[in-house]
Amino acid sequence: MRLYAKAESTKTITKARLHTISTLTSLSLQCNTNVTVTADGGQLSNDAGLVLFQEFLHRINFRQLANQCLKLPDQRRFWKASMIDIFLEKLLLDVAGYLHDSSANDWQRDPVLAATLGSSRLVSQPSLSRFFKRLEDADLDDFRKLIWQVAALAFRLSGQSASCWI
Repeated sequence: MRLYAKAESTKTITKARLHTISTLTSLSLQCNTNVTVTADGGQLSNDAGLVLFQEFLHRINFRQLANQCLKLPDQRRFWKASMIDIFLEKLLLDVAGYLHDSSANDWQRDPVLAATLGSSRLVSQPSLSRFFKRLEDADLDDFRKLIWQVAALAFRLSGQSASCWI
């Protein structure tokens, strides 16, 4: 089955439809109510599966966890995307299997990802390169904390104990 995603006006989405996820043939996202994943056409994307991953991140409050754990240095004066937004886009690039950051430039023209992530958050390859140049050794500890928080959440949700992994 091919996944399509299309942007809808928020005026056309009913309240009942926002809270109902019945099948994959019509899925309204909680992370962006302007996007619906359907199998009946619309704007196409090679990376429509990332829409579902973005929805997963939203449901586990990944952005909130990242904001709590990551204290990324940022002395930029003029910016369109926060350091967390840049990190999340890099995470999505990696999950999609893109080996080079230059793929971020292609994503800026992808209507589905732009609608899902918000067009103001899509960054270019130079932004990703500058992101990595700003990171310091201490930031790796913050990333470890984030990974541990996500793992602990997975253990809690699955009913397992995380103490056996320490």
